[in-house]
Amino acid sequence: MIAEVKASAIFMNYKTAENNPEATFTYLPLHAMQSVIPNIQAIQTEVVKIITSVTKINPNLLLKVRDLTRLGLDIIDVVDIILKVEKTYSIVIPDDAPVYTVDDFVNYVYAIKQAS
Repeated sequence: MIAEVKASAIFMNYKTAENNPEATFTYLPLHAMQSVIPNIQAIQTEVVKIITSVTKINPNLLLKVRDLTRLGLDIIDVVDIILKVEKTYSIVIPDDAPVYTVDDFVNYVYAIKQAS
């Protein structure tokens, strides 16, 4: 099933960690991916730069592990990352927004930018 989904769509906008039955997904058809992938990649690149600047974690490790909690970040680090992402993209990330991974940040920024 996952292979079929990855072949036909890209996951966007998930709001919870994996293995959560309440997780929601928005699927983007392949024909729309041409214009989206560079935007998502640009956001990911910038988010990785922001996280790296705050934490000094190697970008390659950050892209490999992706889960910020597994990298030993504390709440102060996460708040600093949120503030820099908010400033960079002129957005507000609510306190209850689930931003635990690189992908959470990327998808949140992408969703907000798409809505605006």
